[in-house]
Amino acid sequence: LRAPFVGITHAERAFLASVVHHRYTRTAPDGQPAFDRLLSEEQRRASAALGAAFRLAADVSGRSEVILERFALAIVDGVITLAPGAATTGLLTDQAARRLDALGACLNLPSRIAA
Repeated sequence: LRAPFVGITHAERAFLASVVHHRYTRTAPDGQPAFDRLLSEEQRRASAALGAAFRLAADVSGRSEVILERFALAIVDGVITLAPGAATTGLLTDQAARRLDALGACLNLPSRIAA
């Protein structure tokens, strides 16, 4: 929230801070009233969803771009679906399933892992 970025508004800074916060936790950020003043409900939901998506991506890929590229994430028939690519199904742990469920909850969508 206090990073020395230039050229962004207070609301944009709050959005980025909220995304980073939600990347590491599902709890409300400290200073929630400030976020409430700066961000609309839609922006708060979007920042939580983006943070949850980053958390899921880090979990399934081990923070490796090469591995992450083997996964596909899409909304199919109203369900957020994670599809593992070749040789990545072994990376889908119970923790990854919980991360996918958390992302689905942020988007008010059911979730599933494609076979």
